[in-house]
Amino acid sequence: MILKKELAVRRFNDAGLIRFQEILKIRSTDIFVQLENLVKDKNFSESMNVDLNWKAVSNRRDLAEVMWELFGENKPLASNAGDRQIWNWLAAALFETLHNGNVDLAMKKRGEEIERWVLTESSRSYHRHLVSGPFFVFQNNWPDVDKAMAMLAEPTRPTKGVLPVLIFSEVHERITGKRELSYGKLAHLATLLYVDPATNKIRDNLTDKPGEPQQLSTFCRQLDLTVDYESMDVKDLLNFLPSNFAGLVARVKSENPQFA
Repeated sequence: MILKKELAVRRFNDAGLIRFQEILKIRSTDIFVQLENLVKDKNFSESMNVDLNWKAVSNRRDLAEVMWELFGENKPLASNAGDRQIWNWLAAALFETLHNGNVDLAMKKRGEEIERWVLTESSRSYHRHLVSGPFFVFQNNWPDVDKAMAMLAEPTRPTKGVLPVLIFSEVHERITGKRELSYGKLAHLATLLYVDPATNKIRDNLTDKPGEPQQLSTFCRQLDLTVDYESMDVKDLLNFLPSNFAGLVARVKSENPQFA
């Protein structure tokens, strides 16, 4: 099912969730057909009496904006944003669309972690869910979403054959997965460090380099009990970073003279 316009939103029941997990684990070549039948089957879900107005998405920011129109502030399902069974149904309904109808890609990703698509009571890494994750970044940083692009921007060199909306880069992993880094001043700091303002994409060649996202995560975790980050402005945070961030900090200041 390649979605082109409206989608009548539903909510999985327990049997629907179990069937969704089974289909993902087996991943037969007719997975798209199986999921289309599943999301339409009234034995596995119930109507939410709301339509999702779809538009083509090319990255996580686009997807977040689409979901904001459903679950955002004063939107139809705002009170249901924490309902994992609606997100699971949406993940199933959008599975083919987000793979751009490429069943070979879906099969190639057969071994991917199921939590990319399924939220359960035991899920601990909600940020890894490909459909709800971008929305929660958007929600947690609204209305200053542009300052949180480290968690929404696409990589400069996306994985060949994979749409950026399906790519969970190291920057996304390290920043979104740490609550203290995922909103406010530290989210802005991460965006300045790791997003190229000229392209609005994740900077290239960050891995295993001074100031990489893992180092930011480690540094902030070591100090989060003694430093009130939110009381500092971003310029102070830049100057507070240790010497291994010097190269990135210099680049940020050259790109943003107000922080020099």
